[in-house]
Amino acid sequence: KDLEYKIQGSWSDTSGDSSFGLEDAWFRYNYENGFSMTMGQFKLPLIREVLVDNEFQLAADRSVASAVFSQGYSQGIQGTYTDEMWRASVAVSDGLNTGGTDFNSGSETDVGLTGRVDVLAMGNNMDRFNDETSWKSAADNALLIGAAVHWETGGETGFTADVDTLVYTIDVSFEGQGWNVMGAFYGSHIDPAGGTDFDNFGGVLQGGIFFTDQVEAFARWDAVFLDDSVFGGQDEDIHFATVGVNYYVSPESHAVKFTAQAGYCFNDSTPLFGGGGKSSSVRSSPYA
Repeated sequence: KDLEYKIQGSWSDTSGDSSFGLEDAWFRYNYENGFSMTMGQFKLPLIREVLVDNEFQLAADRSVASAVFSQGYSQGIQGTYTDEMWRASVAVSDGLNTGGTDFNSGSETDVGLTGRVDVLAMGNNMDRFNDETSWKSAADNALLIGAAVHWETGGETGFTADVDTLVYTIDVSFEGQGWNVMGAFYGSHIDPAGGTDFDNFGGVLQGGIFFTDQVEAFARWDAVFLDDSVFGGQDEDIHFATVGVNYYVSPESHAVKFTAQAGYCFNDSTPLFGGGGKSSSVRSSPYA
């Protein structure tokens, strides 16, 4: 009963070519003293938006800012200690966004180190923050404050790029009876050997409110602030707005829900997505 495991993947079809991508593939052992060990492929304990599973998101997708600084999937080992009012995790991995990569892939790093702490500053149930919403029947208000940092380096072993990357974040989530608010700040420092180091920043603020037990409206602002020493002459501050409505088929259940949303970018997003719509090296991981 103390052993957990998860295997999850996704299929995609591009131009008639179907492919399978492995996402989660890990096992975890829970010890009696609140400590657990996880090994395999999983999401590093970094960006909270990314750590919340897809089906428990407030909107149909995560913010663009979280995607820019996302940890993605990695392979490694993680230790977590959980108390009633706080949780701390430390992981050793092969770096950001290295899910499904071989040991000799150019996406690998020499080593990646990640640490995250969450503190339940108000309320008595940390599990309620496993999703991004809050039902109208919630017993009380709750406040979760989190912070995390990731560092990785490469270039000392075969195939890895000689780049040092530092990513950091702080986030605050406040939930009440039928409403929720979440804000987060993201930052990264990328230092390539023989090149110019640069810093990018991002932020997100979102909230939702239930009008009935099954209808929830939400809104979100997020932005990415690029280093003008690298992206000068382009739009370095890129802002996004998202609004939408969720309809939960069963009240207080994520089993089935319908989401309608609209998004708008206020600036030229070419520095983020390029002409072909693919994310560029502006992401916190220069290998993504």
